[in-house]
Amino acid sequence: MKIIQKNLRIVFAMFILAFLAMSCSQKEVKPTKEIVGEINPAEFQRLMTARESNKGYHFDIVGGKQDGNILKIEVLGGCAAEDYKVIWNGLVNFSMPMQTGIILSLEPKQGINCKAILNHTIIVDLKKMIGSNYDRENFLISIINGSKIDDWVINSSGVITVKK
Repeated sequence: MKIIQKNLRIVFAMFILAFLAMSCSQKEVKPTKEIVGEINPAEFQRLMTARESNKGYHFDIVGGKQDGNILKIEVLGGCAAEDYKVIWNGLVNFSMPMQTGIILSLEPKQGINCKAILNHTIIVDLKKMIGSNYDRENFLISIINGSKIDDWVINSSGVITVKK
């Protein structure tokens, strides 16, 4: 009888350990943080020039979505979402639809290049960055990859076109 009780305890303990191991093995979701874009025409131009020379830290834009004034950019690369910068040159083309571009740059803290390839979501409030001229219904936003020539354009209905 004691052997059966001991075996039941062992089986129960193994069941608990297996359950805990399975619950911990789920994919860890990295929290996202809104990145406040800055208006800096000189930095925008520097990043545009640098991406053509293939210098800097590389990343890939793998997706994007616009929800109201919020732009969510899915990227692959870098250690943390906080290592990304969003720069706007301050220019709006008042065509119909209006158009502008933002450049996304990866600048790791202390120059550390992450060995792992991680996914991050960069969140940008376009209304905060562009201001009162921003009208989602009549705007095209070019999302420019600051590490290589790989640009995305998102229209007012959220449809993305990739330009390489």
